[in-house]
Amino acid sequence: MANLTLLHTSPSTPFFTTPPTLRPSLLYSTTVATTTTTITPLNILATSTSTTTQPPLSTVAKFGTAGLGGVFGWWVVHPFNTVAVRMNLLGANLAPNEKLPSFFEFAKKSAKTKGISTFYDGIGAGTIRQVFYATSRFGLFEVIRDSLAGGPDQTPTAAIRLGSGLASGGMAAVIACPAEVTLVRTANDQALPKEQRRNYKNFGDAAMRILKEEGILAFWRGVVPFAQRAVVSNILFFFVGVG
Repeated sequence: MANLTLLHTSPSTPFFTTPPTLRPSLLYSTTVATTTTTITPLNILATSTSTTTQPPLSTVAKFGTAGLGGVFGWWVVHPFNTVAVRMNLLGANLAPNEKLPSFFEFAKKSAKTKGISTFYDGIGAGTIRQVFYATSRFGLFEVIRDSLAGGPDQTPTAAIRLGSGLASGGMAAVIACPAEVTLVRTANDQALPKEQRRNYKNFGDAAMRILKEEGILAFWRGVVPFAQRAVVSNILFFFVGVG
């Protein structure tokens, strides 16, 4: 029978050991490794954040999404814009004692006399306008901003956002002005007296007739106020808003 030896590692913690020749640890070599990992919400958040980081959008994607967003938005806004512009023309031709109808009264009368489709006169021109205007306005802003900031992963300063908004707004107005002129012509043609109507068939017909009858410079009539409006709009949207 093996002798047992009593060892004391501390006065209050005794334990028995066997001689080395009979110890199971010498007969069977077993290694057990244990690792304790503490899982906290912060660890989970850090892990998910590091694995879901997306690369910045390409320049093509920036311009493409800007153009699509502008087109879809314009399809919703176009009827209201048509009514508003026609009311402005009507107000300019009213007699001194004649009262301008309200927006809804004017829209109701237009729908009754000309049909619902009249609100979509010039929708093709409006769509093409957004292809040029929205695409260049939003796309150029991001390109200019990222270039001045040193990359898309850099935080732009207030001065950079302001300068990017000014530049992209003015450039977009110059680029889109021909489509803007064609849009106004086609959308407002039906609001003119019959003897003054040009009876444009579509956007292409209107553009070709303007070019032949008035010259290429006619496409940039009103470009200064258009650019001023675009600059102010860009400043409010990008600098004060989401820029």
